[in-house]
Amino acid sequence: MTKHFTVTIKKGLSYLLGIEILHNATGLELRQTQYLTNILTRFSMENSSPVSTPIDPRAPLVKADESEPAYEKQLYQQMIGSLIYLVTCTRPDLGCVVSFLSWFASYPLLCHHTAIKRVFNYLAGTRTTSLVYIHYQSINIPLLISGYSDADYASCRDTHRSISNYLFLLNSCTISWL
Repeated sequence: MTKHFTVTIKKGLSYLLGIEILHNATGLELRQTQYLTNILTRFSMENSSPVSTPIDPRAPLVKADESEPAYEKQLYQQMIGSLIYLVTCTRPDLGCVVSFLSWFASYPLLCHHTAIKRVFNYLAGTRTTSLVYIHYQSINIPLLISGYSDADYASCRDTHRSISNYLFLLNSCTISWL
């Protein structure tokens, strides 16, 4: 990177593209605490009450019919975009809900805004959640790759399509998700 960019090198990498990199004796952690604080402030949710789950499973979210007016479409799309960056970098726990809420980005209603605000409430209580990567070479444990996938059957109320996701682990460390 130093051949192509101006880079300041300190003792070790501690911050990259909004991702905090914390080093310790057993490995490292990746988290986006500052980014979370920034987006909560940006969307005026910095003082929101934390909730234990990112979405209410009983919330009946369906695609809007065109007779209803869209509710703050640009704001909703900005909120989705900020969440997609989190999912891509350090928060696989939000992958399913953000993917689902993205379906409504072209024509959001008030109920969709309520649902996405719940995700931000969830984030308010989980700001320091991180991905942990252990240095397995130092403790002589063989590497093991595990994969998990899940799908519900025809849960989309509009199209009756299934929703599926996957997660891959290297030993106990998350390395790929959707």
